[in-house]
Amino acid sequence: MRLNRKYYSRLYIKQRVPVLKSLANKRLIIDVLQSLTANNKVMIHAFVILPDEVAFVWQWKKVDSGEKPGDEFLRLSTEKVIELIRKSNPAELNHLMDSNGLPRIWGDTRSHLEVTNREMAQKIIGKLHQRPVEKEWKLAKNALDYTFSSASFYETRFDAFGMLTDINKSY
Repeated sequence: MRLNRKYYSRLYIKQRVPVLKSLANKRLIIDVLQSLTANNKVMIHAFVILPDEVAFVWQWKKVDSGEKPGDEFLRLSTEKVIELIRKSNPAELNHLMDSNGLPRIWGDTRSHLEVTNREMAQKIIGKLHQRPVEKEWKLAKNALDYTFSSASFYETRFDAFGMLTDINKSY
């Protein structure tokens, strides 16, 4: 990924363990995103948090020295989620150890697709918002009812998490 370009990114939990099934872990992901947006590092245009993955349409504005776009999200979210798992369910860490014996929540499988125009963005965001209602998940009957997604923002223009930027205003 490159700075100041919009990307559709999907990040998967290591071995697809449903670490993000818990409300507390989803909330930690939101906290990290809120912090990154408040510090003007990233613009979040759309998102969905599923039990074993997150998906975004985002645009990185700046990164710390030695990091690439997205690295800070991976690092901070790992630290916070691992800390909570250590306190609440340490046995779950066994599924998240890397080859060096260190806990890691994100797997190596990631995809990043540059979003180059409004039509492409709208199509991707529409599909992203439908993920929680698909057969695989059945997390809500209607995309607008799923809390951990930007779907309701695009319908109501109310940003419940205070971190979203309308993609339509950036093309």
